[in-house]
Amino acid sequence: MSTKIFARYTALVFALCTGFLLTFQEEAHARSKHHSRPHHGRHHQIVPQRHHHPRKHIRPPVILTQDDRECMIRNVFWESSAALEPPPGNRMVAHVTLMRLIYDISGIVFAPHGQPGTICEAVRARKQFSWSPDPRKWLRVLSGAAYREAVEAADDVLHGWVPPEPLQRALYYMRPEFSDRKNVCAFRTELFFILKIGNHEYYTPPMDDFEKQLLAEANAKKKDRCAEKTDYILIQEYRLSQENKNP
Repeated sequence: MSTKIFARYTALVFALCTGFLLTFQEEAHARSKHHSRPHHGRHHQIVPQRHHHPRKHIRPPVILTQDDRECMIRNVFWESSAALEPPPGNRMVAHVTLMRLIYDISGIVFAPHGQPGTICEAVRARKQFSWSPDPRKWLRVLSGAAYREAVEAADDVLHGWVPPEPLQRALYYMRPEFSDRKNVCAFRTELFFILKIGNHEYYTPPMDDFEKQLLAEANAKKKDRCAEKTDYILIQEYRLSQENKNP
């Protein structure tokens, strides 16, 4: 790795960590002023109301049903907050859940006629979120600190919170120690690694032919394809260097 690329990589990781720290501090300040949550009805299309939100948002709020919001909260709870993941990890799980509606992931969350699916369809999609096939986890009444953290993260994302680049691209995540070797191998050979937050590694698929070619070349150079990750940040640095050579 060249000194220039390493310096840029280190600077980007520092920027990501700083951004999450500032967000965490803003949340603590906001919670010290606002302790109550509004009541949400179940028969309207709603956006959860949050007043004096401390962060700027890039994406507009999402219009959803109360069922969609509940599915998002349950997914964050079982995938993240119940496992004691940090608040940035909770929001990232919510972000990935919503991204499944923005991108057509093998057609699993899009209706037959091409209409966007729902958050509940994304959460219940086959072989996507490990807890969702268990009916007991859908029926369990959630409460406690982990539930409150899940609600906070879900509402943040549904109100427009997005992570810094390149985490905005994250469509998948895994916890390697709880995944079988076949799944780990698929992640590390078919996807780009972005960043680890808490116990989850976040990944993005190649989005164009250039990225597919770079991923194939990176896999060919690995000694152990299933053990080594292909770093998305370094791939982007290489793309920029190539573009600068051929303006």
